[in-house]
Order: sequence, then C-alpha cells, then structure tokens
Amino acid sequence: MPKKPQLGRKFNAFDVTSLVVGSIVGADIYVAAAFGARLVGPASILVWLVAGIAATTIAQEGATGGKDSLSLSGSTSTQRI
Repeated sequence: MPKKPQLGRKFNAFDVTSLVVGSIVGADIYVAAAFGARLVGPASILVWLVAGIAATTIAQEGATGGKDSLSLSGSTSTQRI
C-alpha cells in the first residue's frame, strides 16, 4: 500500500506575523463599526459610505501613480521626473 504524503507543520516569522496582523485587522472592523454607531448613531452608514468612496479614490490614485490628478504647483507640464 502506498504511503500517504504528509504536510510539514512549519511556520516562519512571516507566517506568524501575517496571521496576527490579519486577526487584528479582521477584529478591528467590528470594533470600528461599534464605535461609529455609538458616536454618530444611524448616520454611521453614511459615514461608512463616504469613507469607502474616499478609500477607493485613494487606492485608484495610488494605482495610477497620481498621473490623473491635478497639478498643485500651477505648472501645466505633466512631465514626471
């Protein structure tokens, strides 16, 4: 009868750190929702919606490298160094 392959139970520092950070971030979503509901009441849904739009905008700016954003320097040149 062939021997079944077994997986090793090995965690390195990166694996453990990822598990801990993931647990903290995952639990924080519920804590933040509870604080928001207590502070602003029923309007917390609107606050989450605005925060989601802001986070999406920031993520899109980061993904495009800010090339679509307005120049604050007053220069009309779009050349990047």
